[in-house]
Amino acid sequence: GATTILTDTDTERFNLNTINVSLNENFYKLSNTSNILRNFDAEAPAYIMYTSGSTGTPKGVLIANRSIVRLVKNTNFIKFNKNDRMLQTGSIVFDACTFEIWGALLNGLSLYIIKKEDLLNAHTLKNYIEKIKFL
Repeated sequence: GATTILTDTDTERFNLNTINVSLNENFYKLSNTSNILRNFDAEAPAYIMYTSGSTGTPKGVLIANRSIVRLVKNTNFIKFNKNDRMLQTGSIVFDACTFEIWGALLNGLSLYIIKKEDLLNAHTLKNYIEKIKFL
């Protein structure tokens, strides 16, 4: 699981056994921002998704930055609220994780990553969800 959390709120109350890096206003004031990429190319590839297509042979498909933004911003199928939380349950090799990860990050939500064995244990998962108050 995650050992470090980037956050803009106090997460110590959750007792997650992680290192919490607070990204509050002072963090930004004291940070060097000269190396931040300021030009964004919407057509540039963000990642490669592999699909078997019609041949059954894996084929890499380039997914553009704009495709991720289109999936998670100003959607007509879900409305995000600033206090929402996202639990990543999909495998990183499954395309649905794009929604979980970038849906949270591009909409200012908290993204929680859980160990696979905890996700697959109903009792542990229930306790985790209650602890973080997803419901």
